[in-house]
Amino acid sequence: MKQYKFKINGTDYAVDIIEVDGDLATVAVNGSEFEVEVEGMETKPASKTPKNVKTPVVSAPENPTVERKPAPSVASGSANAMKAPL
Repeated sequence: MKQYKFKINGTDYAVDIIEVDGDLATVAVNGSEFEVEVEGMETKPASKTPKNVKTPVVSAPENPTVERKPAPSVASGSANAMKAPL
């Protein structure tokens, strides 16, 4: 509940906002409750939690005009063989 103080034509008012539902608000002015219509008020409270937005992953289409050649195989014991320590 939010509390505000207003001074209108020299008169002080203590205003408590009890509930807001769309553009209707229930307020207490100096202890008396009123239902008031509010213009320009955001109808949905802003979320404090960030949204997790997932974008779909789309793979690139294969180009049928490009030929894919397999990598040449290297026989073990070949002069061009590569050795890697494990």
